[in-house]
Amino acid sequence: MRARPLFRCQLFSRRSPLLARPLVPFRWSSTAAVGAAENGAALLSKESLLEPACAVFTTAHVGSHIFKPTKQLPGFYRRELPQDICIDFSSKEGKKMFAEALASNHLEAFFKLAGQYTHQTEPAFCGITVLVMVLNSLSVDPARIWKKPWRWFSEDMMGCCRPLDEVKLNGVTLDEFKALAECKGLSAEAIRYEQTNVDQFRAAVNNATSNSDEILVVSYARPKLGQTGDGHFAPIAGYHPPSDSVLLLDVARFKYPPHWVPLSMLFEAMEPFDTVTNKSRGYLSLKVKHSDLLDKFEVRKALRNESSTLECLTSPK
Repeated sequence: MRARPLFRCQLFSRRSPLLARPLVPFRWSSTAAVGAAENGAALLSKESLLEPACAVFTTAHVGSHIFKPTKQLPGFYRRELPQDICIDFSSKEGKKMFAEALASNHLEAFFKLAGQYTHQTEPAFCGITVLVMVLNSLSVDPARIWKKPWRWFSEDMMGCCRPLDEVKLNGVTLDEFKALAECKGLSAEAIRYEQTNVDQFRAAVNNATSNSDEILVVSYARPKLGQTGDGHFAPIAGYHPPSDSVLLLDVARFKYPPHWVPLSMLFEAMEPFDTVTNKSRGYLSLKVKHSDLLDKFEVRKALRNESSTLECLTSPK
């Protein structure tokens, strides 16, 4: 049956000719029916209620009546940051914090990372995407072709320690991230929650954000920051001393924008155990290995141990 022309649906009453402003466009459909509204009000209809002409709409509220569309868009489009915890990088307050952090020389990591800021191409790729960002930010040469004739790190090069098909399902753990970072030419130190305290973490953040030779990556539980999801990796791009907050460049850009979070809360977000390893989370200090040392090592295949933690082993030539 050919669709009839669009029209705007309006609610009428015997007492008042118009109770509500026009709703979203609809087409006639025989797939749904609507009873008369309360108090004599009725929805303008022919044989039944209408089918939305497009999928972009929200629930319409008319008086005490709520009309819900018969179709919904699939999936999700972003999430709202918890306003009581996180501050959007692009907000007025976020910009003010950025300016103050810049004035205090705590944005050295930001300018390295910003040039390589990207988004993860798979829901579980946060770890390897962050590592790709860090490798390219620190100008590490992958020593292999990405796209002829260029050498450059990308996510599809991160399968040397664990098959990418497995990473798509479960992501990587803190130990796997460290092993992969070392495999790709970085010096990596992993510190778990119980191995440090908030003051030591603050000192590490202060040092890393005020020099361009080191980048910190944090592994944390999103719910501790009022966010949806579970474990996540993110690089720390800056530090704001007046509010004791850090700037996270979230690689799940389809979900959350970059944002400032209180350092103490981020530290506590490292405490929950990773269900894969039954260990707490933590952070990593990443630096470039000295170039003449790189030539003395080669990477061998990772071995799987009983806890499914893979390690990239190196041995002298």
